Amino acid sequence: MLRLASAVFVSLAICRLHAASISRLPLPEVVPMDDFLRADANKDKKLNLDEFLRKDPSYVWVMEDNFARYDADRDGFVTKAEYDVIANAEKEAEEQMEQENWRVILEDFDKNGDGFLQFDEMTQYLTTADTTVGKEKYQEVFSRFDTHKDMKLDMKEFDDYLVNIAPFLFDQTRKAEQAAVNNEPTSDQEFKTADANKDNKLNFEEFLHKDPYHLKLVTEEFKKFDANADGIVTRAEYDEKVKADSQDQFRKFVAEFDTNGDKELQEEEVLNFLSQRHGVKPKNSFAFNKFDTKSNGALDTSELGQFDANLPWEEMEDIEAETERPLPTI
Repeated sequence: MLRLASAVFVSLAICRLHAASISRLPLPEVVPMDDFLRADANKDKKLNLDEFLRKDPSYVWVMEDNFARYDADRDGFVTKAEYDVIANAEKEAEEQMEQENWRVILEDFDKNGDGFLQFDEMTQYLTTADTTVGKEKYQEVFSRFDTHKDMKLDMKEFDDYLVNIAPFLFDQTRKAEQAAVNNEPTSDQEFKTADANKDNKLNFEEFLHKDPYHLKLVTEEFKKFDANADGIVTRAEYDEKVKADSQDQFRKFVAEFDTNGDKELQEEEVLNFLSQRHGVKPKNSFAFNKFDTKSNGALDTSELGQFDANLPWEEMEDIEAETERPLPTI
């Protein structure tokens, strides 16, 4: 009967964080090209933050698609007027979603049909949402957002609850997303921040800076690559960080699939790795020994990384075809 109430919070968070819609065109196929070279626009073998923003081709494609939606006259710039048209449309869509979410909440929890959530109805909502807050905290939560002090919550009060406290009652992974929601700038602030040269229009490079949440994440990632903190990521710094991340990833894979505890993967353990990570198995025998550079009958972290990077797909077949099981999530 009850639809997961926590899904309402998720939809609101997604709506606020990524209001811009994406076209229904299929994602472009990523050309197997070095990420560093792709991002290095001026080919000087180093990346500044603006170039680093282009490292993820899927993100760039999404932003290009959004830029095209904003740039109504297709002149390669988004004026403030063009920006406001889309921003206002997205705000209206968000408000409509809030209305629909409120309707769903009332349908599930408004037992007396008065269009509000009484304390006992809000208590049922909190219980259904599977929070970790005890009943002794329910009254405190309710009173905090009952701004009219009439012992019931209207849509605005409930929305304030979702925005300001819901993530702390649900799982911890939503806190970072909700922090971004709480600090979300207005569309005017967003435009002014992105408009680096203050000419009241955005080119695509400026447009890439319009999402403060994504920019913050990329800036933090950039700092991890920029080993000497000089504001530039050299090719050597980039490669070193990629290598360290890869080693860490495959160290975890070895630990996960190493059933006999020798900190390496024997052939049977590698087969399990293939099944779980890629959903495939060898058609017949495969060149395991080719990657066993130490010739000890097992792959260590480095060898497993090389094996995964150079996986002979032509020698593999889809496990789903034989077992009709869904592929594991990668």
